[in-house]
Amino acid sequence: MDTNRMWEDRIFGRRVAVSDTVSFTSSSAPIGCFDPDRGIVYAAYHASRDKYGEQVEVLALAAVPVAQPHRSENIVLLEHGVPKDGTAYSYPIDASTVFINGHVRVYFLAGGTDYYYVDYDPATRKESPVRRVFCSIGGKKAPLSDAAVDGYLSAHGFSGYNLNFDSKEHIINSSKPAYHNGVRYGALTSGYSQPIIFSTSDAETFEFRGIIPKIAKYEAQVAIAGGSMYALLRGAEGCNYYVSRDLGLTFEETPWRVPMSETRPQLMEYKGRVLMAYSLPGIKPNLMRDGRNNMRLLLGEGDDASKYGEIFFIQDKYGIVYYDLINYKNVLFMLWSNADLYLDKSLHGKDLLYFARIGEL
Repeated sequence: MDTNRMWEDRIFGRRVAVSDTVSFTSSSAPIGCFDPDRGIVYAAYHASRDKYGEQVEVLALAAVPVAQPHRSENIVLLEHGVPKDGTAYSYPIDASTVFINGHVRVYFLAGGTDYYYVDYDPATRKESPVRRVFCSIGGKKAPLSDAAVDGYLSAHGFSGYNLNFDSKEHIINSSKPAYHNGVRYGALTSGYSQPIIFSTSDAETFEFRGIIPKIAKYEAQVAIAGGSMYALLRGAEGCNYYVSRDLGLTFEETPWRVPMSETRPQLMEYKGRVLMAYSLPGIKPNLMRDGRNNMRLLLGEGDDASKYGEIFFIQDKYGIVYYDLINYKNVLFMLWSNADLYLDKSLHGKDLLYFARIGEL
């Protein structure tokens, strides 16, 4: 049996476009969340009304009913340079979402340097004012900014990082939250820096816990399973898979390097084990940038990822970019971007946001 063909039929045969394809020409897939009572997945994404590829002009929110994704709704939260409550925010990027107290909380980076959030209430269909995200370092609270990250890294003796590697992303919060005993954990990175592990109980103040001693490019992803925290680093040289026995205070290398391309991977706990998603370079046909047309899923436990088992592999010539896996009652759903709409305009594969049900694995 052609296993890859079976997975293509199962997923791509039932995929549904959930971004606003009438108003927007591009849509970059996000880190989503779900409302457990309403059965709705929420995905904040970046878009443009007239440009192509990776754009950061519009911050929109897609509300996707898991049972009827074709009935998705889209809400514009922010637009570059357009005032909201009297303040204009520039280049809203790196959005991620969590569901808290009946609200969808959408984080975003503005101006490349500072993190904010806005809450969306599904019951009233209204948004809160934009508020700052804070960080806590040694008990001292400060706005979550590139200055705070720079100070934390340098105070702990780290060097070689470059927070100006990307002018629109001095700092990046695009790791999927890992949940443990009611606390959310994540990784804060940059275009070129050592990842900082944070925790938060109120989803407003991020407490800096520790640093992974390896330069990553753009992202690190974390998961907590079996009492340990695992971290997968994008673009790292040498070891790119780390483990922490103390939930992010200290890290050590694991025995195996994950052979992935330099695009955003994902890591999450699934049924008590670690689910790892990443892309391989050199997969043909490749109409996208190398490594952005496939996704491999591994499931396993422990430090040695070479013992994790592949549970599926899929590819698509129009792109599988910045995928997000969502565990809703042990059933996996998937968000991703591709270039079905405007393949001739961009090789980034970020024109259309798709949603699909993978199933229970």
